[in-house]
Amino acid sequence: MSEPVRSETSSSRVRRVIREAEDLFLQEGFLHFSTDDLARRLRCSKRTIYKVAPDRNQFFECIISRHLLRLNENMFAAAEAATDWMSALRAILDAIIRTFGPESTKFVRDIMRFPGGVRLSRETETARIDLLQRVIAAGIAAGTFRKVNPTVAAYAMHGAARRLSEDDFLAGTRITWNEAMAELFKLVSDGLRAEDKPANPRRTARKSSAPRGTFD
Repeated sequence: MSEPVRSETSSSRVRRVIREAEDLFLQEGFLHFSTDDLARRLRCSKRTIYKVAPDRNQFFECIISRHLLRLNENMFAAAEAATDWMSALRAILDAIIRTFGPESTKFVRDIMRFPGGVRLSRETETARIDLLQRVIAAGIAAGTFRKVNPTVAAYAMHGAARRLSEDDFLAGTRITWNEAMAELFKLVSDGLRAEDKPANPRRTARKSSAPRGTFD
């Protein structure tokens, strides 16, 4: 198969293929693609795909890893930009939904069906759980959140999100993954809010409770 854009250099072609593969997987999932299918949909040769990874499964892992690392980056950036702890929690949760996009149900389902996807999800989840834990702990200290164990709360959120990402849930309900996450996150944020505090108290003592760079 000849290369569709001859002006592309080898390196730029590989970068384009990786970028477009991520977009394709988010929209359609990935387990149903053969290497021939990938080459056709990504407008490249199989040789270009093999420059990314030596086989189909490792190509899948490369794209999944790229996406999960971007998810972590987006969550940290969202938390850092927030003006108060409730906003930080909601920004983290919004970043998860936004990073996956509105058509991500098939992609999430395929990650949970694919051993490499499950492994990569577990390898990258520690940073996500740690971020949730630190934001919840800081919110408790500031009086924004109820007094709960922040570690239990972070793991409960993550565990619930994982359960809602599993195949039997996604296949057995009409709700999309994004809709399920939005409902979960609303329950979490409403449940954590301290009853005697307004919904969004300002972080007036930011430097003592959350110095710039806390989420780096």
